[in-house]
Amino acid sequence: MPVYRAMTPGQRVEAGLSATDLIRDRIHATLRESHPEWTEQAIADATSRRMLGAGV
Repeated sequence: MPVYRAMTPGQRVEAGLSATDLIRDRIHATLRESHPEWTEQAIADATSRRMLGAGV
């Protein structure tokens, strides 16, 4: 994409990290809403598993 080609390597890394943070936050919020009975630790663990591609 032309937008990414115009970025410096550092800007591309920052964009990727921001996207990862956004995805993690959305997964965490979705799990919290779907499983209100889970502890924060259980939600964090499930979020990590989902981010690593292991599912829930």
